[in-house]
Amino acid sequence: MKLFKQKGAALIIFAVIFALVATAFLISTLDGTTLKREQQKKTSFALAEAKAALIGYALKSGTLTGLDDGSSNSPCPGNTIGRLPWRELGIADLRDEYDERLWYAVSANYKKNPKIGKLNSEANGTITMRDSTGTIIRNGTTGTAVIAVVIAPGNSLTRQDGVVQNRTVVNYDNALHYLDSFDSVDNTKDEDNSNFVEITTNGFISGLIKDASNKVILNDQVTTINYHDLMPLLDKRVANEVKKRLTNSGGLPWAASFTDPSISNNNFVPANGMNGGLLPVYPHFWDIIDSFNPTSAYVTRSGTVTVAELKSGFVEPGFCAQAGAQIVCSGRKKILSDTVLQDTSINIDGLLNVSKSYTGVMVGSLAIIKTRISDGVVLGTGSVAPTPTTQISIMPTRSTLFPEWLTANDWHHMIYYAVATPYAYSSPLPPACGACMSVNYNGGLLSNIGSVVMVSGKKLDATDYQPTLPQSRPTGNLYDYFDSINNQSSGLVFDQNRTPTPTFNDQLVIVAP
Repeated sequence: MKLFKQKGAALIIFAVIFALVATAFLISTLDGTTLKREQQKKTSFALAEAKAALIGYALKSGTLTGLDDGSSNSPCPGNTIGRLPWRELGIADLRDEYDERLWYAVSANYKKNPKIGKLNSEANGTITMRDSTGTIIRNGTTGTAVIAVVIAPGNSLTRQDGVVQNRTVVNYDNALHYLDSFDSVDNTKDEDNSNFVEITTNGFISGLIKDASNKVILNDQVTTINYHDLMPLLDKRVANEVKKRLTNSGGLPWAASFTDPSISNNNFVPANGMNGGLLPVYPHFWDIIDSFNPTSAYVTRSGTVTVAELKSGFVEPGFCAQAGAQIVCSGRKKILSDTVLQDTSINIDGLLNVSKSYTGVMVGSLAIIKTRISDGVVLGTGSVAPTPTTQISIMPTRSTLFPEWLTANDWHHMIYYAVATPYAYSSPLPPACGACMSVNYNGGLLSNIGSVVMVSGKKLDATDYQPTLPQSRPTGNLYDYFDSINNQSSGLVFDQNRTPTPTFNDQLVIVAP
């Protein structure tokens, strides 16, 4: 009996030990799984933060940053892979789950340094992307191409081409020792992440990929920035930038006639009375200049416009909208009235001396049809002629209202601008709408809109307006740029804030009121 009790006790102890071992093993397994998941989260977070930072950088600067370890001060050639420039992006030194820094490549069309070409809605990505089977999901030779990639290199391994990755200091900038390759069975889906060629099918592939023996042969994790990740946001940023500059100008200019935007920058000169068309980024500027007293304007006047009616003072340059020889100039002027210097707006409607040149500075006489100050009083007709020390200068030049990058990248070729007559610089009416514009917004209709700016997305194979016809650019047709009722040149109703679709990608903002 005693022996039986001893054997029973031994069995109980063995069972307890076995249970403890099994529990310990289970706990160990669960902890390992949990740890692995946490490590993977680190990689996913790093890739997501890098992508968000790159998009934010592009929205701020209009381009994506170059390639270097931490910063991008040096020019980078095409087809370059390098370290993520985290310092220039203003983010932390991001690492993956193996404490490896991230790698990065960007299309030449979107690269900051050196900048190649013009970046606007028409700029495509140029990089091919494959999934873990080697199948192309983004083709570098088509409109589906990737703009940029960020790569978490993972742990070191032996590449399929036999290179044993050695991540010592000497190989720090050698992509072969960080990025992996994939050899498909029939060689039709081969890919090497250590090099790529733009506008080809030689691009990137994302793992995890194992061979038939369950050995890891590629562990690079790749996140992409695609056209639709970035460009709709950039289009909206451009529209808001134009809105900000227009609303800070003290008044709104007339539009320029809508013609083929690619023909000449002369298309962007405002035309008097033009309610809708191209953005007037090359308006005529006017100023009255006295070389002996640059803060004052003393001019010879004749007719019913006399010195007593409109006394000279400091003149700020204004806009001129032109239709042939007819020109309407608007600006601000210090006017002496009853010994008090008043700041008021002034509009001059007149005729240029057409014998003068319009290509450079226009210096000559301006025959005034009427002059109006802010209270709507018409002061009269007459002329303003230059004296030996005083000139009237009218210059067609790029408007200082708009940032240089806007015209440098031909964004103004993608913009439609509309202004209701009461909101124009030279309008005799106060800013109140009788028959202004309306905007479809979130299922409702916003009325009494004074001005809108609209940026077209890339050309589409079909639009809401033309479901069976692709858009063609450049042309003088609004329907080749805008996708719904937005392409009606005499239209008073517009669409805003619709989600981009395969048949609609316009971005519109309301400028006034």
